[in-house]
Amino acid sequence: MTLSKVQLLNDTGVTAGNYVNPNLTVDSDGRISSISSDPTPGPTGPTGPTGPSGTPGTDGTPGSPGPTGPTGPTGTPGNDGTPGSPGPTGPTGPTGTPGNDGTPGSPGPTGPAGPTGTPGTDGTPGSPGPTGPTGPTGTPGNDGTPGSPGPTGPTGPTGTPGNDGTPGSPGPSGPTGPTGTPGNDGTPGSPGPTGPTGPTGSPGPGVNASPLDDISSLFNGATTVFTLQTGSVNLPSTVSSSGLLLFVGGSIQIAGSGFSWNSATSQITFTSAPLSGFSFVGWAF
Repeated sequence: MTLSKVQLLNDTGVTAGNYVNPNLTVDSDGRISSISSDPTPGPTGPTGPTGPSGTPGTDGTPGSPGPTGPTGPTGTPGNDGTPGSPGPTGPTGPTGTPGNDGTPGSPGPTGPAGPTGTPGTDGTPGSPGPTGPTGPTGTPGNDGTPGSPGPTGPTGPTGTPGNDGTPGSPGPSGPTGPTGTPGNDGTPGSPGPTGPTGPTGSPGPGVNASPLDDISSLFNGATTVFTLQTGSVNLPSTVSSSGLLLFVGGSIQIAGSGFSWNSATSQITFTSAPLSGFSFVGWAF
């Protein structure tokens, strides 16, 4: 087995950070020797033809390993790869409290009356009372057995009502009334636990993506408008809604149906207010 000779290179002086439409200079060792941002890039020129591969050199005899040198400065971070696909959705949270019952529908029309029940048994006639002023006319009851004539007096109290006759068969049911107004939605259930993180996607060719500051601490289930920043600085006005990749509570947010974007103020308006406890991850391209 042969080993290539290790050569320690000097620091290029390039500072780590995010660059917009970067201009790069690569030295003869294949390293980035200078980098700067260009907010107004010109059009991309056509790709030149790929040069032929050079003949690999023969490996030299490996020398004895020298002492470990000091750790060099951290190299410029590579551009973020395309985020991996979101992990599977976590289990559904508990069912929210049911909404209030809707207003009952208007009653349907009354069905036809059932047949008349058998009349009850006549009550026992009351004893004649003393003569007094005539009381109000009572509801006529069935005639009791006549008693011995006494002095004329007020009408005695109404006898005990006879037993109710057998109820008639119920008439047919009337048509169903219209459906009542739906009740209010129940309180949303607490968010279920976050599902496991999906596998890391394969590194892409690299894009100019800037991670967004976390705004999940501002989620309260009522607020829908938030300012998006990276490194506590508002996003450039050149960032469009199609240049935002956002996940709330592990679910990807789609421009138009999930949110609207104002590039002049760097403000996003979610269609539904994120609940407290939901996570937030996002990138601007």
